[in-house]
Amino acid sequence: MDAQDISHVPQPVEMYTWLDKEYEHEVSEQELLQISKDFSIIPTRAKADEHIAQQLSRVLKVILKTAASAHISQSHRAAASNALCRYLEKCSSYPDQSINKSSPIKRQWMDLFNIYVAQSVNSKSKPMKQVLATLSAALRRGLDPADALLLRDRAISRLIGIVWSKEAYSRVKPALQALAFFVAKRVILIQDLMIIFHSWFEGRTSDQEDNGVLQAPKFEDAENPRAVFNQFWDTSVVTFILNSLRWLSHHDLAPAAGQFASIFFQELHEQASGGLKYRHSSTQLPLWVEVVQQNVLHDSNVLENYKYHVLPTLFRLNASDFQAFLKYLGLRDLCAKSSLSALNPSAMLLYASLQVGKALGMVREEGPQLEHDKLLEAGFIALPNTVLDKLLIDPYAATRCSALSILTTSTSNTKPFSADVLSILELRLPQLHAESDARFRNEILSTEQQLIDRLRGASSHLTRESARQEAFINRKKQSGPTEKDNASDSAEMSIDVSRSLDRHINFLNWYAKFLVSELRPTASYQRHICALKALGVLLRSGLDDQVDTKNLSRPAQGDAKWSIHVRVYDAYFVRTLSDLLLNPFDDVRDSAAILLKVIPATYTYLWQVRDRFLGRAQSMYQRSGRADHADGVARGFEILYSLQITNHAEAYSATVGMEHVNTGPIIVEKLVLGLEENLVIASRNLTLAVSAAPIHGEFASVRSIFDRAGFYSTLGTVPMISLWRSLHQRLIRCCETLWERVRYVLCNDSPEGFLLEDAEPEMSVGTKDILSWAWRALKEASILLRVIVAKATHGSDNKTSILKSTDIQVIGSLTFKQLTQLRHRGAFSVVSSTFAACCHRCSNSKDAGLAQLPALWYRETLLRIQDQGASFTRRSAGIPSLVMGVLLSDNDGHFVKIAISELQKEACRPVKKSKSNEEIELPQVHALNCLKAIFTNTKLAEYSDSSMSEALRLAIACFGSDEWAIRNCGMMLLQALIDRLCGVGRGEDKTYKTIDVQVPGSLYESYPELTGLLLEVLGTSKSLKPAAKFFGKNKDEERGASTRIEAVFPALEIVQRAGLPPGHAEEVTKLVLRHLGSRAWQIRVTAARTLSVILSGQPCTYRMSLLLDEPWASTNTRHGKLLCTKIIMREFLESLRASSSGKTCLDEFGKLSVLKDLREVTGLLQHWYHNVFVHDNCPYTKSAFLDIIKELAIATLQNGGLSNKCSPQRALRETWLSLYDMMNGGSCSQRLGEHYRTSSRWASAPLFRRANACLTSLKYCLEYSNEDIGVYLTTLICRDSDSACGVMDMLGSLIDCVAEPSSKLVATTFADVMEKGTSANVRTTAATNLANLLEHKPHLAAASLLHLKEHSAIPLLENPLANNAHLRLRGFALTLEPVLGSANTKETARNVSTLSLMLKLAGDDKKDFPTRYAAVQSLHAVKPDALKLDPSFLSLLLILYNTLLDDDEDVRNKGAEVASTWLRKEETLFLTPIAARAALLEVLACQYADSRELCLEALRRLAAPQPFASEAGKVLANRATVYLHPAELLFETAMEEDTSLFVEEKQNLFVDEAEEVESWSYILRRCCCSARVDDVRVKFEPWTRKGLSIILENVKTKVDGPLGWTSKPEIFLLGMRFILGADVIMHWAASDRIGISGWSIRTTLEEIASHGRRNAMNGFWQRRLDSILNTSV
Repeated sequence: MDAQDISHVPQPVEMYTWLDKEYEHEVSEQELLQISKDFSIIPTRAKADEHIAQQLSRVLKVILKTAASAHISQSHRAAASNALCRYLEKCSSYPDQSINKSSPIKRQWMDLFNIYVAQSVNSKSKPMKQVLATLSAALRRGLDPADALLLRDRAISRLIGIVWSKEAYSRVKPALQALAFFVAKRVILIQDLMIIFHSWFEGRTSDQEDNGVLQAPKFEDAENPRAVFNQFWDTSVVTFILNSLRWLSHHDLAPAAGQFASIFFQELHEQASGGLKYRHSSTQLPLWVEVVQQNVLHDSNVLENYKYHVLPTLFRLNASDFQAFLKYLGLRDLCAKSSLSALNPSAMLLYASLQVGKALGMVREEGPQLEHDKLLEAGFIALPNTVLDKLLIDPYAATRCSALSILTTSTSNTKPFSADVLSILELRLPQLHAESDARFRNEILSTEQQLIDRLRGASSHLTRESARQEAFINRKKQSGPTEKDNASDSAEMSIDVSRSLDRHINFLNWYAKFLVSELRPTASYQRHICALKALGVLLRSGLDDQVDTKNLSRPAQGDAKWSIHVRVYDAYFVRTLSDLLLNPFDDVRDSAAILLKVIPATYTYLWQVRDRFLGRAQSMYQRSGRADHADGVARGFEILYSLQITNHAEAYSATVGMEHVNTGPIIVEKLVLGLEENLVIASRNLTLAVSAAPIHGEFASVRSIFDRAGFYSTLGTVPMISLWRSLHQRLIRCCETLWERVRYVLCNDSPEGFLLEDAEPEMSVGTKDILSWAWRALKEASILLRVIVAKATHGSDNKTSILKSTDIQVIGSLTFKQLTQLRHRGAFSVVSSTFAACCHRCSNSKDAGLAQLPALWYRETLLRIQDQGASFTRRSAGIPSLVMGVLLSDNDGHFVKIAISELQKEACRPVKKSKSNEEIELPQVHALNCLKAIFTNTKLAEYSDSSMSEALRLAIACFGSDEWAIRNCGMMLLQALIDRLCGVGRGEDKTYKTIDVQVPGSLYESYPELTGLLLEVLGTSKSLKPAAKFFGKNKDEERGASTRIEAVFPALEIVQRAGLPPGHAEEVTKLVLRHLGSRAWQIRVTAARTLSVILSGQPCTYRMSLLLDEPWASTNTRHGKLLCTKIIMREFLESLRASSSGKTCLDEFGKLSVLKDLREVTGLLQHWYHNVFVHDNCPYTKSAFLDIIKELAIATLQNGGLSNKCSPQRALRETWLSLYDMMNGGSCSQRLGEHYRTSSRWASAPLFRRANACLTSLKYCLEYSNEDIGVYLTTLICRDSDSACGVMDMLGSLIDCVAEPSSKLVATTFADVMEKGTSANVRTTAATNLANLLEHKPHLAAASLLHLKEHSAIPLLENPLANNAHLRLRGFALTLEPVLGSANTKETARNVSTLSLMLKLAGDDKKDFPTRYAAVQSLHAVKPDALKLDPSFLSLLLILYNTLLDDDEDVRNKGAEVASTWLRKEETLFLTPIAARAALLEVLACQYADSRELCLEALRRLAAPQPFASEAGKVLANRATVYLHPAELLFETAMEEDTSLFVEEKQNLFVDEAEEVESWSYILRRCCCSARVDDVRVKFEPWTRKGLSIILENVKTKVDGPLGWTSKPEIFLLGMRFILGADVIMHWAASDRIGISGWSIRTTLEEIASHGRRNAMNGFWQRRLDSILNTSV
């Protein structure tokens, strides 16, 4: 043997001595890393030694065991996976057949695959991808082809089963990723994948059915599936991918599901050349079209995930397929009509597809004159701008976002915008910025980020192009004549480029001004926050070159630079931001502060703002004590501190001739001094402190400064450190002093009712004021302590450390004391975070004294639990926070297990009662609440997981206690444990139709005791026996029975959500069945829901036969099983409705299955009726059975009634008819009398009578028995009003499905009942349902209301619900004026006026939402075609305008729908409320310009705010004129400062009064001379002059600036009224030429503008004045 052979002999493996025996532990991470690098165990000789192969098998076995362990870390599993992959790759590449075929590769391939599936959720993604690559390589190279195919097919079959919900939810993602990987790497071809899918599907048991999933067809020729592939290929592919893509609704699985579907169709497209069908047989569209459309139609919520994870890849496959897809969705209809139903899923899919196509460069926006036949030319979609303009005002927010994205996005950021697009953006962006939905506001802002990026790139490109063109022209001009001709052509191109650049610059200027204008004081919150965030994006982009580079965004700091700049920061803008620091909304204040921090420190005006703002803000805060004022002051001091520590502070001081002395420590020292002075006042007289000395602002100011990034690293030299240390110690003492003063308030058992003993009546200090002062002060003080203890430096060097060890100990002791005594929930929630920070700082401290503090605090907490057993709240106040603060600071989790054990012991102690039984000590309550806090904290989940079973048993044992407090805490603990096991529940309505897919499938494996616990609770009361040991013997047997009932609920919920435990499925199912016979109604209901869930995988007929065929043990059992049958029947019928409505489609196999199920259901129900129903005297069971039949009747009605000849709808009709004929005979009057006689002796007779009455009514509706249903309802109303109300409510909800003749008769009957009913409840029900009916079928209004003769015949009913219905009906009645034969126009006008007055009163902001919504519904009922030419119709238009400004979005949207209908000239989109408002204003200005009524109304809205109480009667008495309040009185009222602690919120937070004044001034300017009433005009001019003179006087004498006199919204609005009123008068003077002189008013405006510039007047006033003066003649 030569040297080379010797060198390749396998080396000894003594280093792996653990391989010589069965190794039961995991291999360490270090050994795995060493193994993956050491290949000595792999032989390289010609023939391998058998001993080496055995060693190799042992190596792989041990590593596989390690990788499969669920208890190792991610890095440990990554090392094991890498070792496995390296060894398998080495074995696969080895040429010796004895190694790569007889080695463990074949035996362990499936083991490695199972590890990938089971442990991917606990592993990093990169090692798992390596495992997939290794498995794939082994199939291709390391295995015999037959073995490789066998392993591949087994793996694919299991992956398909996981995707079809046959295994745990946690395994779905790796299954989808594995399928995508194998298909992409062509480990398996599409055809083979589909064959395996069918083999797997046909291998399932025949009695299983996938709920809510499309069923794949079965091959008749199972032996040769390829022979029938073409027959079922389309359905097979659609079914397979649809069931894979249903995981798109889960956001964590959407990327994996989308990737698999994309790869599948990509491979199918590429393999189509080999004979596979890529297109649908009938439509010739790609198969993915049907998949996408059906999935979105079934659940439109998945559309967002489609946009990001599926559609981009599909659209890239073929551009012509993309175009065909859009054409299929209705693109041509969209471009032709500019209208598609906003809520139509196909339209939503079309808009989303256009958005994706635009991002891919497959869609382009074009000019407005594009012909429709050129839409699909040139390989891309050319979309007219006019279409996008219409979509930007679509009422559906997602459509608006898509349209904006299509307009702004491009594949190239340097592509310029067309002038048309920029004009559309200028028109529509103001409307989009008022979006009320925060989610869509964020989408709009994200799109505007893209808009700014593209504007930056486009402007830079245009600038470069303009320079290049200019240089080219100059060169050509210097050449010969021919070149000069070329230069002229280039000059034209240069002009176009320059125009485009100018247009972009103009847009940027407009955009910046628009955003600033949105910050006016009266604007809504939506406009404020949207503008502030957009301004942040704009400024960080570098458009304003005043912004420091360090404050720019990352792209702006790179190569992306603006070639142009727009100044955004100016005096007006900075002043506006300063005003917003005191805005009531926290995020507005925060956004304004961020923009102020972006301002460069050299900006002079910022220093001037500092000098004025802080003084005024502090003064306002001291007078009011409001939280928003205090927060504004704190933000102001933070900005001031930031300015003082900059290098520019001294430069500014020198510029203004001041000495720079206000350094950072002095600012803080002044705050601390003020804090100490106020605390002295509070110590002497808390009443005086509450009324005049708030302190939470000072605490917040210091906290804002200390919480700055890098604050403690920039404190300076040692002398400065000493000063800061002193300030910190003083602050800690202030917090201690504060606690001594507020603890009497916040530790009271009822802190909201605490009143000081020394309170002085003249100070008007109430309980709310005292509580607010104490709570806010403690909150800010505690947050300050949290910042100090978390960030302040502490160490062995006292010279450079801010905190001493004693300081941290003092803070910890103080917060500990607070948590043990506080009773105010908000207070101990805040303090708990501070205590947790303190514990964390101590645990990580190197100081031994501090490190042991958390343990001492924990022991002290246990003592407090025992000591405060007699003093407890439902959630133990701050005691759980003490425990959690200590445990969260435990780094290794050892302390957590000890705490759980000790708390469980404390919770199990017997209850001790005093001899008098008056006082009970219940430390168990505190212990249980602490356990609940531990098990609900995710950070402790790793350490508390092992104690879950014991905690479950303890929680259930609590139900056996006699004390309600313990039972209640046990219930809360149990619910927390259930949420921990199964995920957070679905709120109060815990109705699960299927097993919760997000519950881990290994739940019962992870917690083996859970199965036994469920069996005990559901089976017997054994689980409650420990309660006697824990809490003493339960003497009350009735209490014990109710305890068992309480314990059953959580057990059933676990079964509902987690499914049946393996190995005990049949036993648990029987126990749930037994609970269907419980004496408690709610137990029967819950058991019925649970049984329907756990049987959801079985066919409908099997489940119903299990319930209906079994002998009945008791009446309760019959009732419970019928309840479960009803649930199953409803789910079955819902799937049938979905197929008939198009949401799902049934193939022939599915239709045959439905027909078979219906026949079996009919037989089961007939059998039950004959054997049980006839002989049963219980009304509950009878009514439950009738409810099942009613579900069938409703489904028949909703599927087309008896006229539908289509199968399976026809089978449903036949099922209903056979069941009803079996149950009933004779006329309706006979049946009515019979069920009255037979049920009169039952206490619950009304329940059965209502069910029977509803069933009979449905029979008439299905048979179109018009006369019978009228007679029946009339008779029923006389004999049984409750049943009649039930029937009317049911018919009202189903009226869309009722045939026309029956609907007409039902409407007439409702009208009769409304007028003649003897019961108020009956009349109310009839009126409400009649209004609902007419809203869906307005053409029935004449038939139902004609007999009323006139409006006054509609009776005014007794309650608000009825009056709202009455209001809605009057709208329909008004439309019937021509039908009613009213030829008297005065009568019509009077009726319109009456309705207008009613609607105006109902639409007032102070009315409740149902009344306001009824008013807009009444407007919707009015058809304006016959009335809009009447002058009286103007009043309805004005009321409609009011609805578009309502505070509630639903009212605004309904008003926009009405406005779109009234103003529609052709088939167009419905409008958004803001767009409808603009359109309505334009209609008023154009069509009613000569209306005196409109002129008067416009003057009222411009000049006259709400009348004072003393003048309200005078104003209402004379509506023919305008009552103008004296200007002096208006200013006096507006300038009154509201210093109340709790400000009453405005009724309407949506409307912008200043914008309204602008709108109505526009209307007044458009009014004709004939419309202007002389006496009103004479009054309006002097009123305006007086107001302007008051403004001028104040502007001359008062310096405005930040928080100045014009910052108050009331003053700002009043000033806008007078300024715009002056504009109207000047316009009238210029147009009339007589009667009014506008020059004197213009002079006054010029003086106001001049003095305003000198005295820093409000920028919005200033700019509006400049605009008026520049445009007026």
